[in-house]
Amino acid sequence: MRGLVAMILAGLLPVQAGAANAERGRVLADRWCVECHVVPDAEASADAGPPLASLPVETAQGASAVRAWLFDPHPPMPGIDLRAGQIEDIIAYIRRLRASTRETSE
Repeated sequence: MRGLVAMILAGLLPVQAGAANAERGRVLADRWCVECHVVPDAEASADAGPPLASLPVETAQGASAVRAWLFDPHPPMPGIDLRAGQIEDIIAYIRRLRASTRETSE
């Protein structure tokens, strides 16, 4: 399984188009990310790490870096065990946050 995920991360196998779900990503972020990152609309969040809306996921390179980090986190980020689909959901949620941030700043 990790080999398959590694190939997806390397761009050798595409992730199924349309499979990512930003709302599922929001639920995951509320569960796993709020302890260290600012997550908009969460009951409580922290600023030990960069705000989720600041992570560069619009480009393939930026999204790949976030995927790699979530797949194999290293300190200071705690080890979390996310499946490939969950990682894609979180990236979809971050993309939605970034789009929302751009809309409100214009």
